[in-house]
Amino acid sequence: MSCSDGVHYTGTGADAIENTWFQQFDMLVLDIGLPDINGFNVAEVILDKQKMAVLVSSANTYPIQMNKIKHHPNCVLCDFHLKGENLIKTMESFKNKLHSIKEAKKISIEASVNDEASNYYFASSGRQNSQSDIT
Repeated sequence: MSCSDGVHYTGTGADAIENTWFQQFDMLVLDIGLPDINGFNVAEVILDKQKMAVLVSSANTYPIQMNKIKHHPNCVLCDFHLKGENLIKTMESFKNKLHSIKEAKKISIEASVNDEASNYYFASSGRQNSQSDIT
């Protein structure tokens, strides 16, 4: 995992899940086609542990899986980015939606977008999890 400007990058679903054991994140941006685990499964595991916004990126639409993520009780906001579209524009739209909902007042978003970066982008609140948060 690498970290730059409060954004944590990992290349696998397993690494992303492991990182959420030790730190609270505000936002998850993930690719569905990960090398080890389906991105929807990663999102569900992470959402079972913490409340956050989720932006999914894929070359195909997955309405049933997206609906499941959208209705997860810990999902503050869920949106979809179709690969080939402008990612920066999608991130701006997502950020605006997030700021327009009540929960956004509790979340500080620091988004750094790079189309060439790894599959995961985490915007960190900087709060470290305690052992009680992990169990």
